[in-house]
Amino acid sequence: MIKSDQREQTTAATESDAGYSSVGSNLAVTRRDQRQFPGAGLITSGILITILATAIQTSSLEVRAGQIIVDNNGLFRLVQLMALPLLVEGVRAGLQLDREV
Repeated sequence: MIKSDQREQTTAATESDAGYSSVGSNLAVTRRDQRQFPGAGLITSGILITILATAIQTSSLEVRAGQIIVDNNGLFRLVQLMALPLLVEGVRAGLQLDREV
């Protein structure tokens, strides 16, 4: 039987692998033609921040501010919140291009 910590690490490793391949393809697209894919840079930034968040989630990191303790899962969510607007704006930029066609 897989324990909860092992399951989280396995999921995080799978997400990281998918993220690395996404970053590689997005970087290639961003460098090749930014006019054709205007949101690729934003999406790549969002994916990189998501990979950072995944690394934080698999760690034992915690932050204490007075009596408030934020564990690795809480930190993961806070960092992931920073990635979300980049991902949304990247997709929105791509959709705006579709409307102009």
